[in-house]
Amino acid sequence: MTLAPSDHTQDGPKLTGRGVFLILVVFFGIVFAVNFYMARVAYGTFSGETTDAPYTEGVDYNRALEASRKQDALGWTVNIKLEPAADGMSHITLTQADRAQGHADQLTAKVHFLHPSDRGLDQTLTLSSDGQGLYHGDVHLARGHWGVELSLLQGSNLMFRSENQIDIAGVK
Repeated sequence: MTLAPSDHTQDGPKLTGRGVFLILVVFFGIVFAVNFYMARVAYGTFSGETTDAPYTEGVDYNRALEASRKQDALGWTVNIKLEPAADGMSHITLTQADRAQGHADQLTAKVHFLHPSDRGLDQTLTLSSDGQGLYHGDVHLARGHWGVELSLLQGSNLMFRSENQIDIAGVK
């Protein structure tokens, strides 16, 4: 059976090209508005920057590479050991030796502990020296993973720098 045009009835308004265009504009307008809002809220809660001066640190990159080459030329061996001590403290022992198993004189050893998520928990410790390339100190660190930046200075000259990760889970 074939239907004649007069047998069709249309209820409601007729959908035209203009109507489809308006539906698409409204739909994508809502999508873009929601995406813009979500991106703005995300950026407002965390800018993505983890340093106070990212541009300056980026410019200093080549100087850091040159310092690394000079450090490698020294041939120093530096070891750091962290052991549990009383009252939740951790005892740090650092040893420094050159190629001939000697030690550099008049060094200042600084250790900077970086908490992975809270800068307020970061700690810097200057270790005391008892000569012969041996340095000691005590620090209280919460359990977890920490970044460790070690610096050995001779006067104001940075002689050695190292960045490492440690796990304080076993230290009580």
